[in-house]
Amino acid sequence: IVVLDDPMSSFDYERRNSMVDYLQNFTARVGVDQMIILSHDKYFIKLLDEKVSSSDKSIRQLLWRANASKETSNFITLDTQSDPMFIDDDYYR
Repeated sequence: IVVLDDPMSSFDYERRNSMVDYLQNFTARVGVDQMIILSHDKYFIKLLDEKVSSSDKSIRQLLWRANASKETSNFITLDTQSDPMFIDDDYYR
């Protein structure tokens, strides 16, 4: 299991793209069965989701977003195709 905590702190688009490619190749080359990536970078999350889901249908990926309130916090399933956090952003148009 490999865990990465926010690997994309301030990369531009080309470096984000290169990092996603690197992570895909790394997991195949090293034989990693599970990779957990934590990130606040929604552009990286969207790119990762698009590239991984289109490149290898056998990869099972779960995207979660923290949902916090005063009383509780939990994780909700994240869909980059329908979540307003991604759709309402001019960056993706």
